Amino acid sequence: MALRIPDFKIEIEQKDVTNDIRDFVSRISYTDNISLVDTLEIALDNKDGRWMREWFPGRDTVISLQLGYKEDMFNCGTFRISEISFSAFPRTCSIHASSTFSKSNITIKDKKTRVWENTTLSNIVRQIATEHGYQPFVRYKEDPQIERIEQDNIPTSQFLAELAEKFGFTLKYYREKLVFVEWAYLENIPPSITIREDEVVSYRIKDVPRDMYKKAVVKYFDPKTKEEKEYVYEDPYLKYGNVHVLNERAENIKQAQTFAKAALNARNAGKVKPSLSLEGNTRMTTGLTVELVGFGIYDGRYIVDKAVHSIDSGGYTTEVELRRCWSVIEK
Repeated sequence: MALRIPDFKIEIEQKDVTNDIRDFVSRISYTDNISLVDTLEIALDNKDGRWMREWFPGRDTVISLQLGYKEDMFNCGTFRISEISFSAFPRTCSIHASSTFSKSNITIKDKKTRVWENTTLSNIVRQIATEHGYQPFVRYKEDPQIERIEQDNIPTSQFLAELAEKFGFTLKYYREKLVFVEWAYLENIPPSITIREDEVVSYRIKDVPRDMYKKAVVKYFDPKTKEEKEYVYEDPYLKYGNVHVLNERAENIKQAQTFAKAALNARNAGKVKPSLSLEGNTRMTTGLTVELVGFGIYDGRYIVDKAVHSIDSGGYTTEVELRRCWSVIEK
């Protein structure tokens, strides 16, 4: 097998500065989050003080990054500098940046009041995305029907986040896209990568069984009896656990089922959390489904919830945090 050489490409304000700064870079770390902004950290040698003088990158500057191997780099995206720090001795500079969005990222935080009736969840998300200049990327197993829902004097970004939580979706603003994908949709995608226990550099698995939720209870309106009823969903894969009572009232039993399953999934997702350190892998991105093999009772399907790609003197490494796909666990 040919030796793979870690490499990167950095542009500052659309100017390629890779060769200019290569000898000063001691570490690059890119963090890809499934439902948060992505972040970038660049650690630099500042022994002659140039980063505090003529090479000072400028506040609010835009940085673009590609990272991986010489023959296999992937586009990490565009970031805006949020913090610059200096330390001594030895003299170093650290640049922190977060993923940038279009100017619509500002307007989507404006408060609004409006009502949607007789529509679907995907129609609401697509309308909001288009209004704010985002490309909608919406995926689901079944598009939830909505009789009536109100955005009541809250920021549109908050309204979207609440929709995602209630209906079991992940939300992210990524490269001018508004990404709104159902967890159940991701969980049922066949794994594209198998990770074997003897192939990882190191790993840690956190298991918190006492904090797991077995049941979710939600009230809903029964149009036939004209009465408010209670729906109880029990996780079929847990023998015991806590009970979560939702404050949200569903429009019907189908919506109640969606809310209850989403609530349990959200609360149990982090209770079994494998964290793996791997040889650098450009394919390892958030939302990817992977299969663990050789980890005993933790074998099975997971979603990449977070991926940190780093290049330093030790080479190129990828660290991932995984989210268990509870809906596809075999009894």
